[in-house]
This record gives sequence, structure tokens and C-alpha cells, in this order.
Amino acid sequence: MKMLVIMIGLVFTSLYAQENAGATVSFVVGKVSIKSTEDNKWKPLKKDDQVDNGDTIMTGNGSATTFLYKGSEFKILANSTLVVNSLYSKDKEGSVEVKNGSAWFKLVDLGGKKFTARTPTSTAGVRGTAFATLYDEKSKVAMNCVCEGKVEVTSTESDAKSKLVEKGNGSSLKMGSGNV
Repeated sequence: MKMLVIMIGLVFTSLYAQENAGATVSFVVGKVSIKSTEDNKWKPLKKDDQVDNGDTIMTGNGSATTFLYKGSEFKILANSTLVVNSLYSKDKEGSVEVKNGSAWFKLVDLGGKKFTARTPTSTAGVRGTAFATLYDEKSKVAMNCVCEGKVEVTSTESDAKSKLVEKGNGSSLKMGSGNV
């Protein structure tokens, strides 16, 4: 009986760890850094490292990285900064912030939860699709390109209307324009 209780405990611990595990870095080229909430210091990002909630990733010139999470793929391209606000789970929605540069997402099996990619000028919300988000800090323009499915894009300005962008189309939004 004691052995059965231990085995059940191990199974639940394993399931909890899988549910709360971070994303795994599968590809790194060039100079890529990560700043974790754990120590708040920039460190080089390497293949097989973990990316967790609250981490910030920064890529240099000619650099890129890819990390995988529950079958979904996140690619951060050169000269970009991305904050992982939250990785999605059965209990919560996922969210990233593209501070500068561009990132591409292929999202699968969100379990009915929503995923958002925010920039200072827009929010792109999906429930499972493939799309790219780009934000240029100098021009204050956010762009989204939809590769699969549909993405709802909304301006971050008050009283903004959203626009549903379908596969093969994109959106562009400049700070202060209010229109998608």
C-alpha cells in the first residue's frame, strides 16, 4: 500500500512539473541573451535552456532563437526584444510582449485558452494559429502577418476597434492612428 501511495505521488508530481515546465530552447544562432526574473541579469541563451514566465529574450544583429512549448513554436528574429509574460496552461492564457523587432508564432493545442502578442501599439489575440508580429520602435509601427487561421488585432489606444485578420493577410498600426 505504501508503495502505491508513493507511485501515485510521483505521477502527480511529474504531471505538475510538466504542466508548469518552461519552454525549451531548440535553436540559437548568433548572440542571444536572456534575463530571468530569478536573478534579473543578462546571460547568454543556449540550446536546451529553459524560458519561463517573466523572462526577457534579446537577439543581436544576425541572431535568432527558437523555443518550443507544448507543441507550439516561438521564433525571435534578429535585433528583437521579447518578454514572455505568461506561457499558456490549462488554467491561464498565454501572453508575450514584442518590445522591438519581430517574432513568429505557431501555436497549437491551447486548450481553449487565448494567446496574445502585444506591442506598444497593438494586441494580436489568437486561439491557435501561425502568425508573425513586428514592432519598429523608431517609427512606432506594429505589423502582423497571418500564415494560418485568424488573428484579432486591436489598437492599444482607448476606444479602439478590433479587426479580424485572416490567413494570407496582414495589418499595420502606427501609434496615434487608432485604426487597424
